Order: sequence, then structure tokens, then C-alpha cells
Amino acid sequence: MTIRTRLIILGFCVMAFFIVTPYIVLYSLGYRVNFETWKLQGTGGIYVYAQPDPSLVMIDSEPASENGFFSSAVFVQNLLPGPHNVMIRKDGYHDYQKTLAVKEKEVTKLENVVLFKNNITLTALPDAAQFTGVSQKPASAFVVKNKNLYNAVTNALVLKNVVAWQATENSIYWTDNSGTLYRFNISEETSVPLIEIRGASHLLLSPDNQKIVYWSATQLWYWQIGATENQQVLLQKTSGPITDAYWLNNNYLVFVTANQIIISETDARGNLNTVTLPDAFVTPKIYFNQANKKLYILTGGKLMVSERLLP
Repeated sequence: MTIRTRLIILGFCVMAFFIVTPYIVLYSLGYRVNFETWKLQGTGGIYVYAQPDPSLVMIDSEPASENGFFSSAVFVQNLLPGPHNVMIRKDGYHDYQKTLAVKEKEVTKLENVVLFKNNITLTALPDAAQFTGVSQKPASAFVVKNKNLYNAVTNALVLKNVVAWQATENSIYWTDNSGTLYRFNISEETSVPLIEIRGASHLLLSPDNQKIVYWSATQLWYWQIGATENQQVLLQKTSGPITDAYWLNNNYLVFVTANQIIISETDARGNLNTVTLPDAFVTPKIYFNQANKKLYILTGGKLMVSERLLP
């Protein structure tokens, strides 16, 4: 091999080193070439946690590896910014699918997923009269008379022209005919307007008192308490009237519309995952028991109870 040939080979090696080394360094720092735009971009990741433990989690149709031996969570890194499809599967359960936006140098979390069985077992209870006792809510410190809210003990007037309301330990969330949602401070006896929810006839606080759903005849809305007014989310627009709703946990609720019982998540990013109970119901009334995580259904004079819905 001549000296000239050796110099040429050495030149190629040096050139390759200076070309490849920066790419390796940038790759290790989380940068990738976006071949659609031919630009170098920082990557992000998706963290997924679902219950019960899924059989398979796929990101963009590719199986995702598990985060660790002692965890069923999945963390996928080095994803280019933009929409990515997540599919969660478990044998005997409804598939869960959601399209999530990934941003540079950020982890997008999907950590409150509940998988529901394809066939939720309902068992008939012997006495439909039990439903009255089952569905009875804890005694409230307040009572509505002629659209006004009174203290149940002292009978003192608390609020006037109340359309819908729900109380926490320190506050009362309520709406009037103007369609404004207020928070009433019980100790200070003052109301603060929060958002406009015109047409809403019912409202329901989540178990942690951080979220609220409200509905009119055919629209079910969701709002994170403390968020801006324009962050209200339309969860469902139904063909029939919504007649009842309950929170299952802080991220899922069950509601009744047109003789159907539907379980819905409140994470409206990309798309909304819902499960409709396949049974035929007659003007059903529902109650979800937070203690045993079972749904009670009064339908056609029969009282039904589901198996445990949440892990």
C-alpha cells in the first residue's frame, strides 16, 4: 500500500470521525433527524400506567418495553415531537386508544387509565326496595326549599335562586338562573363567580373536590376547578337527555342517557374512551358505591348490581 493510498484512507477516517461523532453526541442528548422535515429536533417521551395490568402497550403500533421488573408502567423515549398513538390491551377487556401530542424535551403522561371488562357482570338483587337505602346520600347540612338553599339545622337562608349545587366541607358550588357557577365560602358567607355554564341543570364534584362535571339535557361538560373559563371541555353530546351521573373515581364517571349506561373517562386529549353497558335498561336509575366500587341499577322494577368496576 502506497503512502498516497494510506493518506487517502486516513483522510476518509478523519472525515468520518468529524461527521459521525457530532451525530452520536446529539443522539445521546436526545436529538433525532426528522426525515419528514429534514430538521434536527429534540425528542420527548410518553409514560403510560394502566390498571389492571395490561397485556400489551403499543406506541405507534410498536410494542413498548416495560419500565421495570416491579412496575407495570411503560416509558418510551426518543419520540419526535408530534402526535403519537397509544394502544393498551388486556385479554377480556376493552382496548384503550388515545392519540397524544409529544413535545421536545417533555414527557407526556397517561397515568390514570382504567381498563373495563368486555362483559361486565350484573346480578339481580331480590328486593328493588333496597335501592332506596343503597342510593341514599349522607345527610346534608343544607336543604333546598322553593329554589332557595337553607341551613338544615337552623333553617337560616344561605343562598337564593339556586338551580344546582353541591357542598364540600368549606364551600358550596352552585349555579343560578343566569348560568354562572359560583363558589360560596361557608365561613365568610361570600360568593365568588367562577365560570359561565349556561343551561346546566346539574353539577357534580369529583371525590377529591378538584373537578366538576355539569350537564344540561344533552351535553355533559367537564372543568378543572381553578382553570380558566375557556378550558371547559365538552365530554359528551348525546342524542337523548342525560338523567343521572356519578363519579367512579377522580378521572372516570358513569352517566345515563336514553336508557343507556355509559362509563367515560374525563381525559379528552386526542379522543374520549367510553364503555357502554350492553344490557337493555328501562328508565334506569343508578348509584355508584365508593366503598365496594359497584354500580347499582334500578331498571324496570328490578334492582341490579355490577361486579367491582375499579381495581
